[in-house]
Amino acid sequence: MFFYQHSFVAHIQEHSLGFNKNGELIYTVLFLPDDVIDDLPLDKNPRLRLEGEMHEHPFEGAVQPAKGRWYLLISRTFMKKHNLDLGDSVEVRFNIADQNYVEVPAELKRALDENDEALRVWATLSAGKKRGYAAHVSAAKKSPTRERRALKMIEYILEGKNAGGRSF
Repeated sequence: MFFYQHSFVAHIQEHSLGFNKNGELIYTVLFLPDDVIDDLPLDKNPRLRLEGEMHEHPFEGAVQPAKGRWYLLISRTFMKKHNLDLGDSVEVRFNIADQNYVEVPAELKRALDENDEALRVWATLSAGKKRGYAAHVSAAKKSPTRERRALKMIEYILEGKNAGGRSF
């Protein structure tokens, strides 16, 4: 049995984060209780990365601040896979993760290794920006799509654009 330093139980809720061009942005979340928030170094890491178990299943995520509250996103895919609905109670057990760790998909690693300039720029990026590029590549189901995305991310890295194509 693995030891987790923190735990809490919360109900799955919807949380509105405003509006985009397609309408309201509504996410499913677990709000963290105050006693858990008080134990976390959120002053140094306002988007603190965590790893542990959610509803007895492994998860990695980040605590997000919004409107004076802190929450974890719980994806609708995760909910469906584990027969969870809005309002259900979920136990979360976790440890604070290495804040600088980035899992780089093989396709992106190869593309970076083949481009010295992109690799140099990559080394200067924050872990959050690196995770954005990596997530965009990893989200593709098929290897050819991941490879195309990796090459596009190399272009974006060299152009100073984020994974969505916007300049930063």
